[in-house]
Amino acid sequence: MLFALKLLFNRLMAQGTIESSPFIGIKQVKREKSKDKGMFDINKVKGIFKTVWNDNETEYMFHLIACTTGLRNSEIRLLKVTDLININDIHFVDVNNARDDNSGVKTENALRKIPVHNFVYERIQYYIKKNNRTEYVFLDKDNKLFSASNVSNMLEIATNKIGVDIDYCKAKNITFHSWRHMFSTVLYESGMISSDWIEYFMGHKQKGVKAIYTHLNTVEGTDTCHKMLQVLDEKIIN
Repeated sequence: MLFALKLLFNRLMAQGTIESSPFIGIKQVKREKSKDKGMFDINKVKGIFKTVWNDNETEYMFHLIACTTGLRNSEIRLLKVTDLININDIHFVDVNNARDDNSGVKTENALRKIPVHNFVYERIQYYIKKNNRTEYVFLDKDNKLFSASNVSNMLEIATNKIGVDIDYCKAKNITFHSWRHMFSTVLYESGMISSDWIEYFMGHKQKGVKAIYTHLNTVEGTDTCHKMLQVLDEKIIN
């Protein structure tokens, strides 16, 4: 916010509207580098989503979607029924909103379509029908959207299934966001998908793939999506 104000004052000075800026001589304090994000042992995660989670169906769904799509916490919270689409017989989640204020996505790169494994798609559709969702997929008991803190506190149900505790997660810097890290790690380590496509699916700035939205309809796009789903099937779901 202060950086934006600095630009404004610099512009006013350049126009001659003001003689000086209160930001002259002020330097930004460097933010301390955060610890590297940890993640669960992939071998211990493999197959857990096909077991019974009796604790909480909604939390199960949040974990399942995060681990198999790499969606950000906010993108899962704001997932809509209409975001689930089909292209060339492949299920996708169409990421087009990542903010609570209806002002659109955070960046243009966040606009993307991510392939959804059939198992995951079926679980989402079952959840939608069971809970009579017509707009947002996930609502709390008061029919309100889950908050960011709600999602951050969902980690314990997963630790119980994997066989670790919260202290282990703290020591390894594992958070709910770590599912996103696992998703990208699994794709990169597979060696089957180019980094440009992975960056696209993650919603990062792409260097080598331009107008990739339109490429989903090409042979390369369809082939890449099938490879991604195959990797998820072998490494996480089954």
